[in-house]
Amino acid sequence: GVFVDEPAVYVNEVAQVAGLGAVQLHGDETPDILPALERPVLKAVSRIDDGTATRWPARVRLLVDADDPVRRGGTGTR
Repeated sequence: GVFVDEPAVYVNEVAQVAGLGAVQLHGDETPDILPALERPVLKAVSRIDDGTATRWPARVRLLVDADDPVRRGGTGTR
């Protein structure tokens, strides 16, 4: 399941109903959301050199995606 800036309650509810094994966060979420999430997390980041990646604990899998301020991934851009 891919989510963009949704509250943890919504993410958990959709994940439960859909039977998701993990959730992917593609917005401006911060690590503060982690304690409230009930599934493993993949976090999309667009830059790894600005310190964003190091703010997330090792249990979160990072996905490096193209940087586009309007479209959150899936752009086909490197």
